[in-house]
Amino acid sequence: MWGTSIFFGLVIILVAITLIYGIGYKEVRTFESCVEKGGYLILESYPRQCSYKGDTYIEIIKDGETTIYDYFLVKIREKGVQNTGGMPKEGFDPIQYMGAFPKLEPEDFNGAKAVGGEWNYQNGNLTFIKDPLQKITSADGTVSDIGLTMLLENLKYRLDLRILGPEDIDTLITFLLEEDKQYCTKESREVDVCVQIYDPVCGKPLNKTFSNSCSACKNDGIDYWVSEKC
Repeated sequence: MWGTSIFFGLVIILVAITLIYGIGYKEVRTFESCVEKGGYLILESYPRQCSYKGDTYIEIIKDGETTIYDYFLVKIREKGVQNTGGMPKEGFDPIQYMGAFPKLEPEDFNGAKAVGGEWNYQNGNLTFIKDPLQKITSADGTVSDIGLTMLLENLKYRLDLRILGPEDIDTLITFLLEEDKQYCTKESREVDVCVQIYDPVCGKPLNKTFSNSCSACKNDGIDYWVSEKC
């Protein structure tokens, strides 16, 4: 009698333990729940993957469904073309993206996959690392779709952003397009002689490059300048 009761008691305890640990383990069943639980997001893949406690979960992309990353890819290319006057045959590399989007920084392209290799940012320098197993082509350095996904992740980290929907992408793109405008003051226009220092700026709205801000503001056609060549 007692032996039977102890046996069934042990069975119940084992079942309870199994259920408790089973539920805890299976709380992550999908890519979305993996991300929510703080799983490791594997960026260099499409569809995206998330690793949690040794298991990998793949994002399910339905036919016709647009993800935040897809939307970002479309918008950054669309605005890039508008800002530069056209899309290069091979596509945009980081230098061209930074020319189209004034608020982009070289560090934003660290780890970005590209045609023929990968971009690496280290010690203040952005360098293209060529894959020795791939042939040299005129498209080398063009940022790939996966590379743009990394760009978005880097931007989220640098700017401390939380991207939840297309409207957040639109806000980000608008921010990246903003120029750091330095308006010419009355005092800057009345300077007699500019010091000959080469620190090129782009004078607006003429879109003309000047050797420095002083030279730019001496031109009556310049309202403001930004710290870069036109």
